Formats: sequence, C-alpha cells, structure tokens
Amino acid sequence: MVNEKLGIELIEKPKPIPEEDSDLLSRMESNDNRTLVSNSPVILTFCCDHCSYEAADKAGSLRKEYPDAFRIIRVPCTGRIEPEFLLEALLHADAVLILGCHPGNCHFKVGNYEARKRYGLIKRVLRESGLDESRIRLDWVGAGENDKFVHVCKEFYDTVKTSD
Repeated sequence: MVNEKLGIELIEKPKPIPEEDSDLLSRMESNDNRTLVSNSPVILTFCCDHCSYEAADKAGSLRKEYPDAFRIIRVPCTGRIEPEFLLEALLHADAVLILGCHPGNCHFKVGNYEARKRYGLIKRVLRESGLDESRIRLDWVGAGENDKFVHVCKEFYDTVKTSD
C-alpha cells in the first residue's frame, strides 16, 4: 500500500488511532483547512504537559516573539506520541517539532527516552524513503526555559524555511 501524500510504501496497513487519541487526530487534521496570510510554513509542535508546554505558556505570557507558524498540541508526555502520529502529522503540516522534558526529568520516568527511540525510527523511515528528514526535530525544553523554547522555535522555523 502506497501513501500518496508521503510517497512511501507502507508494509502493512497503519493501526487505527485509538479512540482516546481521536482529539489529537482532529487537532492535526484541523490544519488541513488552514488559510495562510503569508507563505509561512505550518509546524505542528507536540509539547509535553509538564515541561515544554509550560515553557511555551510562559513565553506567551511574557510576550516573547517567535514565528506564528507553530501549532502547539499539548500531550501528557512525549513518550505517548506514537510513530503513526508523527507520520500523520507530516501529512497535515510542513514540519513537526517534538519538545519534551530533559532526559532524566520526565514526570513519567522514561517517556522522553521512548520519544527519542521513536524519533530515531521516524528519521530513519524518512531517510530511507528519500524524504527530507529535516522536517522533524526533537528537543528538550524544561518548564522554566521559555527563552530556550523561543530559540528552538526560531531555529527550527529557519531550517524549515530554507529547506522549502
């Protein structure tokens, strides 16, 4: 079976998204109906609830400036993000950014290690499929690191803009 949007052949039919994750899927799909004022890319950003989402919230509260290309999806833990979600996200956006707790600081103990393994898997799938693996990035942002959140967003935005 060939996925037309990604242009890769899937070995088996993707697993259906569990019912408890239907809200996550609907948030990703809502980007299909986007109307862009500029030709700015859309970057789906998965933020863990306990660290990177707090940093994003604080950056917004402090009126820190970063590109408006980022659509934040709050997840309980980056370890909860299945590889299927990441591939699905790439169908609905120009790029995907995953931001989680620093290794060793996960509120669920090993979630960020799981995220790192899955990220490596997706990068390998993209590379072996001949797709641009720079469309996805994983980074660690703690709750108090609102400046780092802004820096990572700006840096990834520039990477995505130059790869177009």
